[in-house]
Amino acid sequence: MRTFTECVDFFDRQREMVKRLPLVGLAFGSPGCCVAEGSVTGETTVMSHAVAPTDLFETAKPYGCTPFLLYVGASGTARVNHVSVELAEGSDRATITGFGRGVPPMLTPGFTLSLLWPPHEQGGFSLIADGTGSMEAPDLGADQQLVLTVTDAVLHRPAPVDGPASC
Repeated sequence: MRTFTECVDFFDRQREMVKRLPLVGLAFGSPGCCVAEGSVTGETTVMSHAVAPTDLFETAKPYGCTPFLLYVGASGTARVNHVSVELAEGSDRATITGFGRGVPPMLTPGFTLSLLWPPHEQGGFSLIADGTGSMEAPDLGADQQLVLTVTDAVLHRPAPVDGPASC
């Protein structure tokens, strides 16, 4: 069985391959846009839109300021926390607070993080921001903050499924 980190590495390699290779059932529209072609109707459904890291502030506004933080702890265990985030217009940095005392010891040097804002409705887009993290103390004696420098962001939803979807 693969560790979460191995899976993340695998998907990162797959993402790089997807950027270079056409996939069956997928078509690439405008740059940064991936669409799925419906097998029954032939209709095209937009699955994802790339978001520039410096556009995250505007893109995240409708989603609010309490996304989920996804990371891999020092032990290789996948972790998810519900956090608060502060974004600044035109910046590629997100200041994360409300992550609890247990998070900093779990992080390894040069760690990667993801923020996930779920969709508001069925079939809607999730907002996902990936990047590298660092622990910072804004003022002497202040609590540490987790800062994410965003490298990639995307509005994404699953490809349509033929027939009824079940959970």
